[in-house]
Amino acid sequence: MLSQKENFISQAKNLYFKNINPLILYLVFILSELIFGSLILILKIPIQFMILNVVLILFVSPFYSRKIYYSMIFIADLVSLLLIYNFSNTRFLSIKDIFLSNSIETLFFVTLMVIMVAEILHWSIPNLLKTEEALKISEENFRDLIENANSIILTLDKNGVITSMNNFGLKFFEYDEKEIIGSNLIGTIVPEFDSNGNDMKNLVNEILSNDDRFRSNLNENIKKNGERVWVYWTDKIVRNSKGELESILSIGSDITELKIALSQIEKNIQYFATSVDQIRNPLAIVSGIAELKIQDKKLSERILTQIDRINEIILRLDTGWHESEEVKKFLKNREMLSYLYDDDNKDLI
Repeated sequence: MLSQKENFISQAKNLYFKNINPLILYLVFILSELIFGSLILILKIPIQFMILNVVLILFVSPFYSRKIYYSMIFIADLVSLLLIYNFSNTRFLSIKDIFLSNSIETLFFVTLMVIMVAEILHWSIPNLLKTEEALKISEENFRDLIENANSIILTLDKNGVITSMNNFGLKFFEYDEKEIIGSNLIGTIVPEFDSNGNDMKNLVNEILSNDDRFRSNLNENIKKNGERVWVYWTDKIVRNSKGELESILSIGSDITELKIALSQIEKNIQYFATSVDQIRNPLAIVSGIAELKIQDKKLSERILTQIDRINEIILRLDTGWHESEEVKKFLKNREMLSYLYDDDNKDLI
């Protein structure tokens, strides 16, 4: 619902200002200030000029946007300042004139300048406040986005000390913010040694040394309760004005279940290939016995027929194993999944 004031302004706009060209208002303002300025110089009453600006502010500004209104007022003041004072003086004021002169012309000039400065401030300050408010809202939205993201988001300083972590990360690693902020990465969410005995300090130091090889990496991390997890990290290095490493922004995704599943698939493929070979060898022996040792030809043919069927099944299984290997090679070419098939991480969990 519109307030009474808003209704009045809306009605007045439609009634009086709907079809008025801003250029006409420029001319009206300039002529008005020229007339009032002349009266000021003749009648020695600069208060009239103040009254004009007050009238414009009270009765004109509500009907136009701030930008249009102040451009009108400012240009009108500027033109009247130049014309009126130039007509009445042979030279412009100096700093000494402003502070020491008591003439009505000087008073008029100073009054006009003060009003112009006030108009500029009145125009710019709300815009600055709006900009500040917009930045504040944008910052709050960005903070909400980080806090509510379904990924671990943290920042490190150049020494590997955790400087921030979002809510998702805190819940994932089971830490309170006071416990984790200010702590070193090693010994909190990264173990000193991984499951294969590798020193994790060396890896972290290489990342902090600004090595682009570790833009993306898969790390074995650890929760507060000691549970080992696998997290795929994407790191963004933040530099200062000198190009030196200042901090690191890291975004992590928990892929522990995916890594376990792919590890099981890997084991199944190997078992699958071994089983096919283990079936072929005794089947060849059975086939030889059926051909050489069994005198009953019908029985021998029946056995050999079944052996052929088994061989066809084995052939299909063998083909499936090779296709699984092709799928595995394809997955290894994908950035994140290539880490899952790293030869150094065969014993995954």
